[in-house]
Amino acid sequence: MTQKKQLIIFTDLDGTLLDHDTYSFKDAKPALELIRQKQIPLVFCTSKTCAETEYYRNMMHNEHPFIVENGGGVYIPRDYFPSQIPNVISYDAYNVVSVGLSYQLIRDKLKQAEAYIGCQLVGFGDMTTEELARDSGLNLEQAKLAKQREYSEPFTFTGTRQQFNQLKDFVHAEGLAVSQGGRYYALHGKHDKGMAVKMLLKLLHDKYGRIHAIGLGDSIGDLSMFQEVDEGYLLPKQDGSYAQMDLDNLIKVDKTGPAGWRETILACFHHI
Repeated sequence: MTQKKQLIIFTDLDGTLLDHDTYSFKDAKPALELIRQKQIPLVFCTSKTCAETEYYRNMMHNEHPFIVENGGGVYIPRDYFPSQIPNVISYDAYNVVSVGLSYQLIRDKLKQAEAYIGCQLVGFGDMTTEELARDSGLNLEQAKLAKQREYSEPFTFTGTRQQFNQLKDFVHAEGLAVSQGGRYYALHGKHDKGMAVKMLLKLLHDKYGRIHAIGLGDSIGDLSMFQEVDEGYLLPKQDGSYAQMDLDNLIKVDKTGPAGWRETILACFHHI
């Protein structure tokens, strides 16, 4: 008898599982409860910090590995995988694989880039907690968690297309990368969500045998995640438009945010 494939779910948070404006996941709760009942691994794959991600993991009673800061770090609960994981550092309740560069180095490079292109780049480190809360729509507690960064610096860009091209040239020459999320750009090392997803998929395959991985996201920053899973589900942005990407395994979802997330997950259960 052929072994049934274990479903694995990778998901972006902002604008996907969480509402773009309110950061609520209320509309996704029926699907989240079904996932818990069926013991499906649900892996958060986000630009958020570890502290932010833990906040939502606790609220959703999630006990699975998670990927933070666009693949800069992978946090794996201890004893989650039976096999040894290379290059891990034990930290608190986790085994952590750090891929990203230090936050201070990233901050320094952002200021150098700002001077190079002659355009102000306002990072989270330039804002007080109160300023970040006003700009992002986060409450003060969440804004404080968002500033606890390790591998990347989100920032606002209001310059010209020419200046943005200069920014990309500078970043490339420094061996760094810029990614675009639903609300901010982010400066970080040469890592992405897909690299972290690929690493976790190997470990999950060793644990479960046959697996079927899906990914849900709404921005171009999720492209590398979609490239590693069996099926990708692209949610629309708030204005109804879709991030521009062309993959054979990509399916466009009709609804935005947690409502679209819920319907996608419930539909997936009918096909496995």
